[in-house]
Order: sequence, then structure tokens, then C-alpha cells
Amino acid sequence: MSLRHVLVALLLVGGLTACASDGPDASAGASSASPSGTSTAEPLPTGKSDLAVAAGTYLSPEGFSPALELQVPAGWTSVHRAADAFDLGKPDPERDAPLVAVVVMRPPQATAAEAVKAVRDAATGAVAPVVGDFLVGKPALGLDVLDGDGEVVSSADGGVALDAAAGQRLRVLAVDVGGSPLLVAVVVPDATRWDDAWPEAKGLLTGISAAA
Repeated sequence: MSLRHVLVALLLVGGLTACASDGPDASAGASSASPSGTSTAEPLPTGKSDLAVAAGTYLSPEGFSPALELQVPAGWTSVHRAADAFDLGKPDPERDAPLVAVVVMRPPQATAAEAVKAVRDAATGAVAPVVGDFLVGKPALGLDVLDGDGEVVSSADGGVALDAAAGQRLRVLAVDVGGSPLLVAVVVPDATRWDDAWPEAKGLLTGISAAA
């Protein structure tokens, strides 16, 4: 799946494109804690339909490794959820266009360092290192890719492949978790909206942790 498909569900502000659903109402309900304090978080449902994700706590889709717990703020949707990658996105509140997509994936490389190097080697646009960002509580290796074209990153099973594009800014962050690489791509189709999009993405990333 290319970046274009990742962003299809974000094209309408305040609504979702009609599509086959994974369940009766094509929405994921927020999880809660049981009276004993035990988390009742459920995995994001596997599928490729538009999904309104209510604010709350979720687990990564079944089979995703490393297993993750996600604290999702309000306003996020999803169009792709599989064992090798899943996404969360937000429409632009100021116009009928996508603001940001956050794609969480298991890369095909053996380590986070190798995954980031593969992005650098594939990028045809301007590339800059990113320092100071964290993922699942660990300092992340990172790159920014501005402009360019062609595929720059894909998931382990090829379920998601993201392309560079003119006017687009893509930030890649990667860490190793329990011996497995984890890569997150933050895609902002209109790079001029980065200052609005990045805080939204960072708020989501802060809530991602390794599942118990």
C-alpha cells in the first residue's frame, strides 16, 4: 500500500469515506480499566477499512511485533491495520485535506539502525538527521526527508510502502524493542503545515509503549 492509500480516509474533514467495515459500526471504542485496575485494552481490529478510533487505550493489531500499547487522543482515524504495520491519521481542520498520517511498522531490516540507513539510501529528496526524539521511552534514531519521489520505506511483509513526494515532509523514527526493530513514519503531505502537524503526531507517539 502506498502513501496515497494511507491518506485516502483523511480527505474529508469531520467525516470518513464510505468503505467496507470491519465491524457493525466501523469504529473502535475506547478501552477502560476494570474495577481491579487491570487494563481491558483490546487490539486494533485487523483490516483495511476506514475506522474512527475513539480516544482511549489500545493494543497493536494481532500478530504485530513488538507488541505495543497505545494511548490514542481524540480525533484519530485508521485505514490500515495488519501484523506488519498500522496507521493513524488526522484531517486538516482548516481545509479538506489530510494533515498527518502516523504509520507504525515492523521494517524488513534486522535492526533499527539498518532500517534508518535503508531510508537514507532510498531517499532522493533532502535528508537531515533528527535527534532528541523518543519512541517507546527510548532515544530514537531519526531522519527527515523533504521532497523527492519513489518508495522510501516499507513494512516487513510489504503491506505498507510509503513514497516521497514534492512538497511532502516525512519523519522516520526507529528503535529496537526486545530485539525487534520498530519504525514509525510521520507523513505530512504539505510540509508547510509541519508546525501544526508535528505536535499532533508527537502527542500520539508519546502515548506508545511496549505492551506488558
